[in-house]
Amino acid sequence: AALDDGGEVQVVDVTRGARVGDMRLRLGAPCMLSHCGGCEHLVAWTSLRERRRGDPARLPARVLSGRVQQRKCGVCIRSQATFVVYEGVLSSESPGFLCAGCVQRGLMRADGGRADPAATPYAYIH
Repeated sequence: AALDDGGEVQVVDVTRGARVGDMRLRLGAPCMLSHCGGCEHLVAWTSLRERRRGDPARLPARVLSGRVQQRKCGVCIRSQATFVVYEGVLSSESPGFLCAGCVQRGLMRADGGRADPAATPYAYIH
């Protein structure tokens, strides 16, 4: 990764193959990470070093986060959401947060294909 000496908020879309090593980073500066078709997270890198033997398998590692909001399914309003869907007709908003049951009943056909080709369910990890 290269360090940036200033400028505006960098926007990085990891769904397009962006990797931390490809970014121009400015320590302490905000960076917008985008994934899953539009889910955005504002992050700030506080330190940077090369990977060493014994490091966790998954890097970068989250060391601080705000309060986690667990969403209910926007369709049945009973179950906890486990999927996020963009541009789907099943949900009245985009992104829509749905439980596994509503995704299965509303977005998937019996043969495993998607009933709504525009709606791609992504795992909602919170």
